[in-house]
Amino acid sequence: MRDTVGTVGTVGTVGTPPPLRAQGRRLHFGWRLAFRTGAGRARGFLRFWPFWERVTLLVNRQTAIPDAPYGLLKVQFARHRGRPIILPDGTMVRAGDRIAELHIQNHLLPDLASHRGIWELARIFAGDLGALAAWSERPDFPAGVKAAYGFTILGRGAARLGFTLRERPHTLRSWLDGFFLTGLLALYNPGGVGRLRQGTTYGSYPVEVWLSLSELQRRYGREGEAAARTSSAAETAD
Repeated sequence: MRDTVGTVGTVGTVGTPPPLRAQGRRLHFGWRLAFRTGAGRARGFLRFWPFWERVTLLVNRQTAIPDAPYGLLKVQFARHRGRPIILPDGTMVRAGDRIAELHIQNHLLPDLASHRGIWELARIFAGDLGALAAWSERPDFPAGVKAAYGFTILGRGAARLGFTLRERPHTLRSWLDGFFLTGLLALYNPGGVGRLRQGTTYGSYPVEVWLSLSELQRRYGREGEAAARTSSAAETAD
């Protein structure tokens, strides 16, 4: 997933952020100048981020997922241009293979985060992934898509949703992506810049997140729904 980096971990802890001086990690001076940033309001040098985000949206044309219940995810169908990868179910993605690149709609996050906890947000992402799985089983879905793909600085949230993580090479491009994603995290997280002092996100490089099309359908499509109903029926019987 792209844009805000992460799935469940994107918005982090909901509520009033503690003062920067009370938190554990020391941020670069520039980030401290933007300390009032958060919940979609940009301050300091992060005022440039909404413009940068609009430019990336123009360059990366995104498609809404039909019948997605929340509209938090969009996709961009593209050709893979990186290293080959073999996913846990045996799916191999090579350069030139078609992929569905996932993009989080960041502007929706502040409102969602202010009214929901972390597990509710996980359910929201799962709902949109379910719509993507349903679409992938219909004839109007683009042919030849091997996997869903993205990159994020909050990979643990993506892993909880079934994605496979892979490190990206530590290049200048990767560092710039991480810098941009870190700014988005501060901009759209209710905790603002203070969120960067939590965990190990600040200064980290993005990781790739992958989910094969067959695994997407197994987890979130009709097969996954049937398995959930069976499990629920078994628990009721017990």
